[in-house]
Amino acid sequence: GRQDSGKKNKDKDELEEEQIKKYLEFIAFSISQRLSFLQISKLGTFLREMLTRRDGIGLNFLKSYSFDRDLVSNLASECFRPCLLEDLKQKLLTNKFSFSIDSSTVSGENLCAIKVRLLEKEESDTNSFTTKIKNLVIGVKKLGQSSNAQVYSDIITEKVLFQNNLEIKKNVIG
Repeated sequence: GRQDSGKKNKDKDELEEEQIKKYLEFIAFSISQRLSFLQISKLGTFLREMLTRRDGIGLNFLKSYSFDRDLVSNLASECFRPCLLEDLKQKLLTNKFSFSIDSSTVSGENLCAIKVRLLEKEESDTNSFTTKIKNLVIGVKKLGQSSNAQVYSDIITEKVLFQNNLEIKKNVIG
């Protein structure tokens, strides 16, 4: 009996040590991908909740589905873009903001990124409000061959940022 108990404790210790190694590997990978501490924490909590769901499926989807970059990008564009755009529109309608644009060539493609900085009120757990500076990349646009002032103007005024909305234009402060 005592030998079995000692073997079980040793197996339990080895399993716990292996779990700690996997945990540290997850943290190290997340940090290497430049995820914030908050993002790592939320992702870990989400994965733990997925694992403990009572539907019996847990995290089995990780084995079944690919996380190919193009597939994830297409899913995000098709499924989440409308609600994300509506959320962004509401933020720009209700907050003063500034924006900046920057273009660069990545893998032979001329890209333009549009970034918005705004002050946003957030409600805390104690029903009080705090104001935080939010930096959001709201669009990346392929520029093609020409990147003159008219192309940038069209991107800002019509296609991405203002969407021909005068109320949004009124909130620009810089």
